[in-house]
Amino acid sequence: MRTLVTLALLAAAITPALAQDGSTLVADVADEATGVPLIGAQVRLIELHRDTRAETMGVAAIRRVPQGVMHVQARFVGYEPLTSPVIFSGHDSVEVVLLMHRVQLLDTIVVRAERVAVRDAGFERRGSLGLGRFLTEEQLFRDGDRDLLDVLTSRLPGVRAMWNPNTNEEVLVSLRGAGSMSGSPCPLAVVVDDRPALDADISYLRAEDVTGIELYSATNVPVELRGLAGPNTNWACGLIAISTR
Repeated sequence: MRTLVTLALLAAAITPALAQDGSTLVADVADEATGVPLIGAQVRLIELHRDTRAETMGVAAIRRVPQGVMHVQARFVGYEPLTSPVIFSGHDSVEVVLLMHRVQLLDTIVVRAERVAVRDAGFERRGSLGLGRFLTEEQLFRDGDRDLLDVLTSRLPGVRAMWNPNTNEEVLVSLRGAGSMSGSPCPLAVVVDDRPALDADISYLRAEDVTGIELYSATNVPVELRGLAGPNTNWACGLIAISTR
């Protein structure tokens, strides 16, 4: 019953035309009993596989949300996960208040360990072949919380971000693919965590979320990555594979 009461307290207010291209989710995450903001809480749009963290005053924002009903989920250590549907128009800013219920915690266990890089066997093996360009977790860690699009376009030659008016989002394009030779944009195929990024939108990711990046031209995309992205993918421009935490 408490979960139902908590969900009933979730308020969604639509603010006129604050987001020009897709809606913007603004989530206020707080303790149900005290109202104290939960800074660092994870806020996730389940259908889009997109998440962010609540920052100052417990506020988290996710931009470029398409029209439709999405499930917004909040998670924070020591609190029950909270999930609720929210309607997005695709044009406005939608504010939700997520009031989370604290649960009984077990005694704290302290673990001390040195930070080590997350290694992926496929990433390491493909890197040893020398067929593409690679950015390791160590390199990305130095970029901190920079927007991933900025990191990619500054570190990978021939890669640029371009606005797609058909989908209202930024997509990655290659200046060296077949499309660029004809004077038109050449969108790269994108794989994130062994799943196809169908809309090629990775603007929600930060460098600190990523453990490895691979860039391949059309002629040297590994067979295993072609299979992950799907049989109907256009390889004329190449592929970017991204691994996250």
